[in-house]
Amino acid sequence: MLVRAALLALAIGLSPVSVTLADAAGPIDEPGAIVLPDASILQAVAADLDGNGSRELIRLLRDESDEALAEAWSLGAEGWAMVGEPIQVLPPDRDADVPLRLLVHRVAGAERVVVASQPRFEEVQGRRACCLRLHELLLEGGALRLATVSQPTESVDGILAIDLDGDGTDELLTVRSLPPLGRISFPTEARVYRWTDGFFASPTTTELPIGSGDTPFIIGDSDGRPGEEAAFISTLGPPGLYRIVIGPDDSLSVDEFGASVTGARSVPMGDGRGIAVVTGDEVGVHRWPAFGPPEPAHASFALPRAELIGVVEVAEQPLLLVHLPASSNTLVLLELPDLTPPPEGWVTASPAAGMLSGLPVAPYAGPVPGGGPNGEEAIIFGGRFLPPPGLDIHMQSVGLPASATLAGAEPVGLVAGGDWLAILHSRHGPLRISPSGGRFEPPPPRADAWLSIAPVAAVMTQAGDYGLLDPVLRGAIPNGPGGALATGSLGFVAEVIAPQGSRVLGPDLDPWLVDAPREVPPTGRLSIPVVPPTELSPDSSYRAALIVLTPAGHAYVAAWTVQVLTEPPRLDVSASTELGSPEVIVRGETAPHASVLVDGRAATLTEAGEFVARVSLPPWPTDVEVVATDFVGNTARTVVSGVGIFDYRALPWIPIVAVLLAVAGVLLYLHVPRPGADPRPPDGDAVLEEIDSD
Repeated sequence: MLVRAALLALAIGLSPVSVTLADAAGPIDEPGAIVLPDASILQAVAADLDGNGSRELIRLLRDESDEALAEAWSLGAEGWAMVGEPIQVLPPDRDADVPLRLLVHRVAGAERVVVASQPRFEEVQGRRACCLRLHELLLEGGALRLATVSQPTESVDGILAIDLDGDGTDELLTVRSLPPLGRISFPTEARVYRWTDGFFASPTTTELPIGSGDTPFIIGDSDGRPGEEAAFISTLGPPGLYRIVIGPDDSLSVDEFGASVTGARSVPMGDGRGIAVVTGDEVGVHRWPAFGPPEPAHASFALPRAELIGVVEVAEQPLLLVHLPASSNTLVLLELPDLTPPPEGWVTASPAAGMLSGLPVAPYAGPVPGGGPNGEEAIIFGGRFLPPPGLDIHMQSVGLPASATLAGAEPVGLVAGGDWLAILHSRHGPLRISPSGGRFEPPPPRADAWLSIAPVAAVMTQAGDYGLLDPVLRGAIPNGPGGALATGSLGFVAEVIAPQGSRVLGPDLDPWLVDAPREVPPTGRLSIPVVPPTELSPDSSYRAALIVLTPAGHAYVAAWTVQVLTEPPRLDVSASTELGSPEVIVRGETAPHASVLVDGRAATLTEAGEFVARVSLPPWPTDVEVVATDFVGNTARTVVSGVGIFDYRALPWIPIVAVLLAVAGVLLYLHVPRPGADPRPPDGDAVLEEIDSD
């Protein structure tokens, strides 16, 4: 637990994960969660097709023949199952992509699903867009069918289902950019389709004197009048934010905000309505009356590269949620309308979301289509559900319950009675196709995407072990602290234990390039080979990671620094003899993951790779072989010589010889003959010279 706590404290960048070979840790069971069969998914929405109060999950697919199909999944007595057979919504069209999308629109509060398409037809000079066609997808008698709900009209660039007049029934708003007039004006043609007696009547057309009307979005009620407003941010002609407002006889008018903005949405302002915008590095709140310019900012707050993702109400206080994806992956909370940060005015990502920092998949940050369990606006950010279902607490960073991260995924919406969540997963990230509409273009088929349905209770459960994955490893061993491993040139295998239908993303030849996801089979176990890249760093190491994405949207991460053993382990050895002992002490140091034989017998290594062995040797120089072998077979050999009883070789022979020479010199000096005194008296006879023995 101390190791895990330390890792969580360092959950930035690629957080390392401890390796325990005895027990696999990480994903917990997710009872009831299912994964739908694989298909090339174009879009998915949640809606009550048959009006029985229980939402179905509808997905739009493309099969091998390029035929576009729609299918519906419903919760019955036996669990989730497909209703009837898939229905064709567009015939095969191999030569050109066709704009196609599902729109959820409301009629007197009831949800309906419209299939909008813009097919092409043959011409002598080629193929071009034909027209906008609208069909309603109906579920009757346990079978799907399509009903035509509009006459074909001219092609469009963008489409929205929006309640412009506030009567509880959505209109369809379409926009199309027109060619520039005299290279000066860039007009946009807008049409309003009104639902009448089960059919969209002929549209009312208005030409708006602004350009780039191809990406409309809904800002909501910003002026206090009944109904919602649409808007778009111009990229042709005069830049800025433009609001589209409905008038008499479904005519449209445009209000110009007058500043270049990167994001906007309506917000409550006391007893009225206003708009929050992002201009440069600042978030501002303005009152914006109908048919007029906005008033000066009521309040502003400096935030770099802010992203508005929602408004939620907690303890009767509306809060503007601002995401800072570039700087700190933090969600800032600002009380409306004064943009005052509450005491804990920020929400950090959950520990499990923090483990994904720097990896190819990121936690979801955005709204839940259709709202939360109570029908009000709900946000999922960094593994936290805002506001927490069933909790009426003041928003705080500390104590806010953690939920699934929805890494690389997005919520489709609550289905059945609201206690299930449909989730669209993709290793390339969210598709971001709103059920309300937007830019009208061919949807990219995602063969690698998958859909799951999970109980909300499972989604709201915190990831086990805080998102740490600890698979069983074969062919690799720990090689130091911080998730370091050692392996051979063939790599190793990680055995993952996870709920059935989970996807595992593993390293490809490039350790940071995630390959195709692998699905966990019904056994709940999946073996993933982790092969080293062909080109390694100078120290023969690389970084590798495994990411497990579960049906309920949880993410688990295992990451390692892997040392590829291509050379023999280092080996440093010395020998010494205790005076009078027949045993020679052999000391050495090698790689911690190696095994050592000293004179053919195994030696015990410390965690640092040090070893000590005793070998009985005769009292003359004898060679002892030391062999170090790592677990993949790389071997280092060396020979050390030792002497039993008394290793005279270790004596300091130079000073000893110097001392002996000095002693010998003294002795020789003392025994050199010397002449003695003359014993003859002064007047005596001469005698022979005597030698003095002293």
